[in-house]
Amino acid sequence: MSLVFTAFDPATGAVISNMTASTLDDALLNLGPGHLLIEGFHDGETHYIAGGNVPTLRPTIPAPAQEGQLLTWETPPPGLTALVYDLWTEPPHQLAETPLSAPDCGIFFVEAGAYRLDLTADFPWLPLSVEVSS
Repeated sequence: MSLVFTAFDPATGAVISNMTASTLDDALLNLGPGHLLIEGFHDGETHYIAGGNVPTLRPTIPAPAQEGQLLTWETPPPGLTALVYDLWTEPPHQLAETPLSAPDCGIFFVEAGAYRLDLTADFPWLPLSVEVSS
C-alpha cells in the first residue's frame, strides 16, 4: 500500500512536490533540505500550506474598483504589478509595466480606450487578467 505526501517550503507554504512512499520514513528519505511533509496530494497551482499543515486555496488578486479612468485597489496584495496592454491594436500592444503599492495604489488612464491588465503579486497570490474600458 502506498501513501501520498506533499513536500512544501515551511517559510512560504509553497508546494514543492508530491510523492508516494510505502512509509513515512521512506518519504522522509526523499525530502529536500528545509522542506516539510504533509499527508495527501495537494496541487501547488491551486493550494499552499498555511500555518504549517493546513492546505489552503491560493487567493486570486482582487479586481480593481473603477471610477472613470481611475482603477484602484483598496488593499493591494504585496508585490502587485500590472502589465498594461492596449486592446485597440492587433495584436494587443504592451504600454507599461508598473508596480502598484499601498496607500495610493492605482492606475489612471490618460486616454480613453480598451485595456487588458495582467496582474501578478507575491506568492501565494494567483495572477488575474482583467479587461477594462475607460
